Amino acid sequence: MPLNEIKTIEIDGSSFCFTGDFLYGTRKSCENAITECGVVSPSAKVDLDYLVIGARASREWAHSSHGRKIEKALKYPHKGYSLLIVGEEQWVQFL
Repeated sequence: MPLNEIKTIEIDGSSFCFTGDFLYGTRKSCENAITECGVVSPSAKVDLDYLVIGARASREWAHSSHGRKIEKALKYPHKGYSLLIVGEEQWVQFL
């Protein structure tokens, strides 16, 4: 997975999008964990702060190793946007 190496995840005031299947729970439960202090987006957009990838691969992904959200998010840093791609394990540590 193309994860960014980061030291911290700023939850308060940040925007998050979730993709894949999560050990934490359903995607909805992950979104609910954020909505108290952050914003949830249904898609990877240029103003997104974090794309969180679930620990389990999803059968719904367009490619065997990733889906459209990840594919789209990988292009943003090359265009000057600051979207970070993090794994579920990193996200849970800072939750």
